Amino acid sequence: MANAINRLSQAFANKTAAPGTTVTGTGCTYRLQRTASTWLFRYMRQGRARYMGLGPFHTIGLADARTRARMSAAPARRD
Repeated sequence: MANAINRLSQAFANKTAAPGTTVTGTGCTYRLQRTASTWLFRYMRQGRARYMGLGPFHTIGLADARTRARMSAAPARRD
């Protein structure tokens, strides 16, 4: 069984063709839409889910997206 933190691999993200959202387990989310695919960071603020863009899929890899999500998590926790 894969570690919950590493549920999504770069190879899986490259092959995914159906629109939708896939959570990586670190707050980092991969969203594939008809026109674009992006990395998002999901966090809670005042009891509501919020999303912060981490960058486009074609320029940012999974490892970079996870790093950016970790860096974004510290300021989000202060609120």
